[in-house]
Amino acid sequence: MIASATPHAQPRSERGQTLPMVIAFMLVLLLFAGLVIDIGNAWRAHEALQASTDASATAAAGQLTTAGHGERAEPGGRLR
Repeated sequence: MIASATPHAQPRSERGQTLPMVIAFMLVLLLFAGLVIDIGNAWRAHEALQASTDASATAAAGQLTTAGHGERAEPGGRLR
């Protein structure tokens, strides 16, 4: 074996380096989880509002088609 002319440098201790990395990754994971939850709630609210709008538009269209020539439709769908 050939001896090296320069002594090997002792590697610095890397103890404790994983804790800051784990904390950083946990924060990123928490932020993404919150974002997913917020987007999911917004999507659900949008779907509920869209269903309500569709139902009211369908009911209004039914009232319009129920009323014939010059007749008025009552709220129950009956003609006067």
